[in-house]
Amino acid sequence: MAFLLPTFLGLLATAMNSQLVYGDTTYEQIGGWGDGRCLGGYLRSWPDQYSREKCQTMCTDSPDCYYCSYRVFIENSACEEYDSSNCGVGLLDQGLPGYTTFKKIFDPSATTTTTTTTVVPLLLPGFESVDGGAGRACRGRSASDNSKAYYHLYNNVGLFKACQSLCATTPDCQGVEHHLGGRCEVWIRPGGIGASAPVSGYTCVRRVLDNTLGCDPSGLLGCHTGYELGWKICLPIATFLSTNQFCASGWMKNSTTDTMQQCILSCKATLNCLFVAWVPGDIPDPYICDHYSSESGCDSSRVTTLGRPYQLWKLT
Repeated sequence: MAFLLPTFLGLLATAMNSQLVYGDTTYEQIGGWGDGRCLGGYLRSWPDQYSREKCQTMCTDSPDCYYCSYRVFIENSACEEYDSSNCGVGLLDQGLPGYTTFKKIFDPSATTTTTTTTVVPLLLPGFESVDGGAGRACRGRSASDNSKAYYHLYNNVGLFKACQSLCATTPDCQGVEHHLGGRCEVWIRPGGIGASAPVSGYTCVRRVLDNTLGCDPSGLLGCHTGYELGWKICLPIATFLSTNQFCASGWMKNSTTDTMQQCILSCKATLNCLFVAWVPGDIPDPYICDHYSSESGCDSSRVTTLGRPYQLWKLT
């Protein structure tokens, strides 16, 4: 038995330093199991990712992800993605137990042969595909032009339809980029979506209706969100405030509505209602519309949450 112990320890050390391969992307463990998550460079989190492999697959499908930290703790699990700014050996946060961090390593020399099936995305009225839509990530002037300033980010938006709904209710929205894992970018870049890049799992579509004038130029859809028809012109009745936030106090009631516009109109018809926070459908309670009456609780002390893709509006 004595001669088996060094052999066993050698196998264990080899396993701890091995790389996990996913296509042409490999993952190298940073430190030991449970050593912590990245100190900085946080991008997004995916709750309830029940396996390390799924967490790493999500990072593989995200072009801006360079590190992922996976956690299993009692019955809960989580997956967090990070960029390359502040992570690696000696740069791990051990504040929360159970996190193990992996570095993504891309091998450009690897070649694979795959058979792909292109799924045509379901477009809502007023949207068109960018370069085919499926398998494309939105970009600005060129395929390499990408900035966090170009979009509002929502997480946990399960359906592509819900992501488009967020765009339809966002002033100056130019289009959306949606990922199968629930990531939704609502693009507000003044120059619009001028290009795209090939990225698996993403869909990019452009909004073709003018969302800045208050009315649909074709006259088919009437006034845009936050406007109401008054003597042949659309008049503003609500102002878009923020994403991923709701009011800290002054809650009155909630209801279910099919659109953000219906949520705003229901607030307008409710005595003392000043603000609404709306969540698009299917995640998991469809179309929740919260009414608020507190000026201070909605203007100066809002609650930020990445768990649900809220939109907060104020009646004018």
